[in-house]
Amino acid sequence: MSKQVVITTDTEGADRQIAVKKMNSATLAKHQAWQKMSMEANKTELATNWAKAKDIQEMEEQPDKYSDQAAVLLFDANSMDRHTLRLYRNVGRYFTDKEVQTYIKHNAENPYTPIHWTHLIHLSNVNDDDFRKDVIKKIKAEGWSCNTVLKRCDEHTVNNPGIANRPAQRLKPTNAMKKIAKHSQELVASLVGIEDAAFVERLDSIKPSDIAKTLQHVKSAEEMLDTLEQSLQDRRAIITSTREKLVQRQTVLSQKAKGKAAPKAEPKVAVKAPAAPVAVKKVVKAAPVKKIIKKKLNK
Repeated sequence: MSKQVVITTDTEGADRQIAVKKMNSATLAKHQAWQKMSMEANKTELATNWAKAKDIQEMEEQPDKYSDQAAVLLFDANSMDRHTLRLYRNVGRYFTDKEVQTYIKHNAENPYTPIHWTHLIHLSNVNDDDFRKDVIKKIKAEGWSCNTVLKRCDEHTVNNPGIANRPAQRLKPTNAMKKIAKHSQELVASLVGIEDAAFVERLDSIKPSDIAKTLQHVKSAEEMLDTLEQSLQDRRAIITSTREKLVQRQTVLSQKAKGKAAPKAEPKVAVKAPAAPVAVKKVVKAAPVKKIIKKKLNK
């Protein structure tokens, strides 16, 4: 008759050793077989996935060579979803090749406390270098599981609002501006054709049961429009500053090419969106429409 064992721990680190001690000989044999299979998989898992992450970085940094949609096409061809593509991008964004190579070496030398690809996926969701380094040390020393790392990441982001924000993708200036232009074009195209004030007249016939739901959508739209307006103002400031610096750079290079003395360049200043909103001409004034909707719905 098998011995009944109740495990009340997360089986992390020392707790795993307790679990092993409670195994009978048959269970222990299975455990050792599983460990052997896991160690063989660990030799290639991290290196293979990191090679793919580097390929994605290369393709997205060189769109002229591979095309704008190269990474997406590659994932589609290999039956990999877009969510997975985003995970590869995140890991490539937060970890360097030098760091990952040390993790691969660690896995070869320490098969019982490996650093998994999934560890890096969870850590790439936290914009905190010190936190990531501390967790990597815990994985190496105590063999933290992927679930434990996920819990620690969730706790850290909840206790430190803002660190879960991911920085913009690292692109060359030309590619970054190209991407902003493309997304702006797509945004304009998505808004063209959407009814503005015309549908307000039809609110007189709206079903009473739909009023509450529609008001919720109105509130959500108001919040999104406010966010969009601020975001557009920030992007406008970045684009304006970029244009001014590029024109200045172009002038300097042109004068050098003609053999003229170039004017002294101004000190290099990092492009940063101002904290206060900049004056931007609004294309659509949504306030009147919102007031009309609310007035109609409250009748």
